[in-house]
Amino acid sequence: MNEYLIGRKEAGIYAIRNLKTDRTYLGITEDIIKTRADERFALDLGIHSSTELQSDYTKTGLELFTIDL
Repeated sequence: MNEYLIGRKEAGIYAIRNLKTDRTYLGITEDIIKTRADERFALDLGIHSSTELQSDYTKTGLELFTIDL
């Protein structure tokens, strides 16, 4: 069973939502699991490609954000 899941990718749309302001960043990807980790990593490092999203995240912190798949 594990061999089947290795390398399996699931495409999809995702939303990163600021719960305080209700501002939402939408994205589309071919590998939703990897992208979720990549987005969180970029936000934590302060290097996300969306400067507005990064600014909100830096000001409010992780607790006020959700990443919906």
